[in-house]
Amino acid sequence: MKQLPIIHSPIDAYPHQAALFSMLMGKPECLPWVYSNFIQMYSLRDLHLNKKRTGTLDFFYNLYGDWKYYELKTNPWLLMDATPLLLFNKYDIDIVDHIRACIDSEKYVFFDIDMYYIKSYAAYMKQHMPHDIFIYGYNDIDCLFYFGDNTEGKYHYRTCTYEELKTSVTNLIDLYVSGNEKYFIHAWREKLFYTFYIKQNTARNGQEKIFELDTKKISCEIKEYLLLTPYADKYIHSKFYVFGIDCYKEIFAFIDHANEHDYFVDYRALYSFMCHKKLMLMRIKYTAYLFEDCMNDYMLLIEGYEKVLSLFQQALFILIKANLLRRGEIFQGTNSALKQAMELELRILPEYCAFLDRES
Repeated sequence: MKQLPIIHSPIDAYPHQAALFSMLMGKPECLPWVYSNFIQMYSLRDLHLNKKRTGTLDFFYNLYGDWKYYELKTNPWLLMDATPLLLFNKYDIDIVDHIRACIDSEKYVFFDIDMYYIKSYAAYMKQHMPHDIFIYGYNDIDCLFYFGDNTEGKYHYRTCTYEELKTSVTNLIDLYVSGNEKYFIHAWREKLFYTFYIKQNTARNGQEKIFELDTKKISCEIKEYLLLTPYADKYIHSKFYVFGIDCYKEIFAFIDHANEHDYFVDYRALYSFMCHKKLMLMRIKYTAYLFEDCMNDYMLLIEGYEKVLSLFQQALFILIKANLLRRGEIFQGTNSALKQAMELELRILPEYCAFLDRES
């Protein structure tokens, strides 16, 4: 039996987020880099019209698009390998043995399964659906894998049997080999088996500073998030994406559109936005030691941002209630709470930047 170290990720809107943060945030040496990144937000423009991707609001965007797993592939803390899933079929590789060998080599595993065959998922024996599974351990006594995924509408840490996983992957690969993907909504999935090993991944000498806390970078990227002049210049010309503080507008429009047309509101985008606030609050608290000479003023800043997170939690609760009761006036309560949060952010984050700029 072996389990690699993880924490229950505080950032868990999407499986790729939860997998990454459950690995990195359990290691104190990784925290300076984590808090120096994941600041800018992006959303699809006119999110309410993108029916297939209504949850697309995330962070760690790259300038060329929201490529799948970009924040994993470019992470300097992760050594990553990728193997085509089809090779397991072609060379008759036992995936259970392979995963166990990866875990024994201190490598976390991340790849697609079909939720239809695994009991821990709400889709079990109901719907064929590929999904990212994050495996961090195994138990030969009970023949179980330990994994994390969005199993029941929320990210959980669960177990599945060796046989369940093998059946799931075998059937998924058979569909990929046959080219018959009619049961799957995401035919574009990468069909790769990823492994991750946590280690400072620098190809050249002199790059060690990227792993340190960078207050100048944090301040700059917060100003980019706030779309302040001139920091907004590279974010305001995209035809496909909306960035930073303007993501609020996408949420407002999304909720208004759903209310007007009596749609069920996909809350994933709002939940991801809330995770961004949670991480920002953790960042502000983490950097507090830098400002011990003015701690009273800094504590007021922390208290203010705690209110931002509280308003997001309130907005999410209202949205879930509105989805259940289908009453328009309740939907408006979500936007009201979010508008208060936006106004607080516009006041608090420049104050935080002033602290950081003094330190830089």
